Amino acid sequence: MKIFNINLFLIYFALLCASNAFAQIQDTLPNKFIGENIRIDEQAKYLEALKFVLQGDDSTAAQILALILMNNPDNHTAAFELSKIYYSQGNFYASAVLMENAVKLNPNNYWYWKQLLDSYEATGNEETYMKYFALFISRFPDKPEDYRKYLDVLIKNQKYDEAISFIDKLISKNIVNEEIIIKKFELLLKKDKKKDAICVLNNYLTKYPCSESIMLVLSNYYFQNKKDKDALSILDDLLNCDTNNEIASLTLAEYYNKKGKNDKAFKYLLKAFNNPQITVNNKIQYLLNFYSLDNIKASDTAQILKLVGIISQVHNQEPNSKILAGNIYFVSQYYAEAAKEYEAAIDLKVNNYEVYEKLLLCYAALENNDKLKSLADKVIELYPYQPLPYYFSGFVSFIQKKYTESGELLEKSLKYSGRNSNLTQFLYRLLAEVNSNLQDYDKSDYYFELALQSDSSDATLLNNYSYSLAERKKDLEKALKMSEKALSINPKEPSYLDTYGWILYRLGRYDEAIVYLKKAVEKTDNTNDAVLWEHLGDAYYKIGNIDEALKNWMIASEKEGSSEKLLQKIKDKMLYE
Repeated sequence: MKIFNINLFLIYFALLCASNAFAQIQDTLPNKFIGENIRIDEQAKYLEALKFVLQGDDSTAAQILALILMNNPDNHTAAFELSKIYYSQGNFYASAVLMENAVKLNPNNYWYWKQLLDSYEATGNEETYMKYFALFISRFPDKPEDYRKYLDVLIKNQKYDEAISFIDKLISKNIVNEEIIIKKFELLLKKDKKKDAICVLNNYLTKYPCSESIMLVLSNYYFQNKKDKDALSILDDLLNCDTNNEIASLTLAEYYNKKGKNDKAFKYLLKAFNNPQITVNNKIQYLLNFYSLDNIKASDTAQILKLVGIISQVHNQEPNSKILAGNIYFVSQYYAEAAKEYEAAIDLKVNNYEVYEKLLLCYAALENNDKLKSLADKVIELYPYQPLPYYFSGFVSFIQKKYTESGELLEKSLKYSGRNSNLTQFLYRLLAEVNSNLQDYDKSDYYFELALQSDSSDATLLNNYSYSLAERKKDLEKALKMSEKALSINPKEPSYLDTYGWILYRLGRYDEAIVYLKKAVEKTDNTNDAVLWEHLGDAYYKIGNIDEALKNWMIASEKEGSSEKLLQKIKDKMLYE
């Protein structure tokens, strides 16, 4: 940039000096050089005009150039500069007239012709414009950018025969490329010469059998004219030339998909998806076109999973590919695979809360509490106002029997949960259990009541609350009603039967209690919970059937959760409450 500015300054300085120098020379030359004096004065004026052009003063420059042309109409350089000024001012006709004379005076100047053509094009005088364009092309035949435009002008004015003739001339001079061949093909179609048009493309393919653009134009023509077999053959040939050709593989996939030939469509989709040149976004778009990702059909699941697996592998350094694969696996409930993809996305420095949340849900579904806890605590640091990480961290703490820590985390989750009614319902229930274990029963009952206000028909919630009351021998009639309601929703659930029987036990209705407690153990399917048999044993003891009591206590002692108190009962053959 510095060199350019210096050069501009030097030019400006030279023009200024030249103007003064020429004036001085004119005064000192003898009479015999008077003709030369006029030329030098004209040149000085011309340089002065250029100075004003460089300064941006087109008006003054135009006056000087017009004066030069008045004295010497054959000064084509002055005409060229003045034409450019008129053109910039929108005076296209005046610009064109000046350039007509300039090209007559200097017919081999390419830029004069270009200025003439631009001027006549701007006037809208198509006939004159085309006349000069034809002369221009004949004089300068080897400039592709010009003959392309000339062809466009001929076609625009529907001079199809002239355009075809011009293309043939170019071909005869070996000035040929795919663009020109395609234009001739299109022109022949406009003339309704279909056979000739197809021959033009096929002849070119004979010389250049792997020409992508020609093959695509020809295949498209065959499709439009219901010659599918020919079109498919050409696209297969194109794939033989270029196995990674994006357009050919995806066009074939679309074709077979529309025809209901899903296996063939999938074959070409695989080819396209293995092509690293096709972007992740394009592949995602094709997935959306071919499959309904909102409601994935069972028959499509295997294909979709294979395709997203390929995307993830081919574009393994692109976060979008990992997120896409993770989302598809997640929706398909392949949580282990989804987790791997989300982990890879995070390793690629993705800073996206939704990815972290989905990964948390994967770990929860996989019951991987160690990873769930570790990630939840990390996400809390990154996104301290999101409720779900606190919930999961608090949930794992509850499983680990760290009830104080669990309660603190769950309270924060509740604070940030806002209008997320589903999450708050889970939080109420879990906080009720946490506080029950902390023996803060006021809080526990408070959260049980809140949970029931949100959903009074939740059988598990009704059962757990009623059992909590039964354990504390509190509000037993209320507990019995809740337990009865839970049983009406699911009468075969062993834990509900046990709770109802245990409340009856607490109410002193031992014979009734035994009926439900027996049903609980009878309907239990491979459970390992000692409490069910211990409760039944306690009830038998209360009616004086010590043998049945001992029998059930012994069974309980072999299950998980048996206690020292249970062992003491067996040893002493006595009930301890």
